[in-house]
Amino acid sequence: MMENNPIQFKPLDNIKASQRVELEIKKAIIEGRLRLGDKLPPEIELSQQFRVGRSTVREAISSLSKLGIIEVKKGPGQGAFISGNLPKMLIENLELFMGLHDVPLDALIEARITLESATAELAALRADDEDLKRIEDTLSVSANDKKNIDFLVESSFNFHLALATVANNPIITYFIVSVKDLLHQCISQTVLLRKDPAESIREHEQIYRAIKEKNSVQARQLMLNHLENYRNRIRELDLHVVLDLD
Repeated sequence: MMENNPIQFKPLDNIKASQRVELEIKKAIIEGRLRLGDKLPPEIELSQQFRVGRSTVREAISSLSKLGIIEVKKGPGQGAFISGNLPKMLIENLELFMGLHDVPLDALIEARITLESATAELAALRADDEDLKRIEDTLSVSANDKKNIDFLVESSFNFHLALATVANNPIITYFIVSVKDLLHQCISQTVLLRKDPAESIREHEQIYRAIKEKNSVQARQLMLNHLENYRNRIRELDLHVVLDLD
């Protein structure tokens, strides 16, 4: 952990020093010099590295704590740590952004169509045998499962997440995870519209076969068709998803 290889920060100017300290700590996270769960150096050491007062460091830590980036622990093992819940915080920020800016659901679906058609193409180009097994596992549906809406919804999400993982692009994976709750709400309602609720599984199987055959062009087109069909059902429903940020 950090005790064996303490992180070093550069000194800063005194202009808006607390904000500069925040930015430097954020930069260290982005660059991978600080990771989830890492402990920051003590307050006095940070003030020496940044060449600012301890109150400035304290103000920066407080601000980062309010953002959910830093977790301050007291008692045994006390100190300031990079929050282990950082991914959850980022997800909530995206949902909050959509809510505050009244982003229409169709815009989210359009983003999915753009990203996930490319994701299927990348998965076809990059998938190895282990990756194919990961995707195939999401397609295993029994006769009873086909009648279970909750199972079908979870299976659908897991398929799209598996493709993002296999595409090996963390930004795409983050996007899929960040809109999980929204997707669950949408999928659960659109599945009910189908005469055959398991029809989406068959569409997933077609995409999987194209990926297995390394036919990237077909994989992209099949995913495009799949999500366009999904968007049409959303429009038929005139569906508006209410964000639950609890």
